[in-house]
Amino acid sequence: MIKAVLTGHSRGLGAALAEALLARGIATLGLARRNHAVLAAHYPQLLHEVSIDLADSAALQSWLAGG
Repeated sequence: MIKAVLTGHSRGLGAALAEALLARGIATLGLARRNHAVLAAHYPQLLHEVSIDLADSAALQSWLAGG
């Protein structure tokens, strides 16, 4: 199974890329400040979202550490 990690999946180019991946059946981990409700509703089995500000290094470090 192909999987993808995509940052900024909630708007603009990131959202378009996420939709293209999901439409092809590719499980996607979306990392963004906000979730994408429409994509989550259309692809509940394929899209896993994490609400995180990647500019916040402490939050990123905590998430990577499993916190």
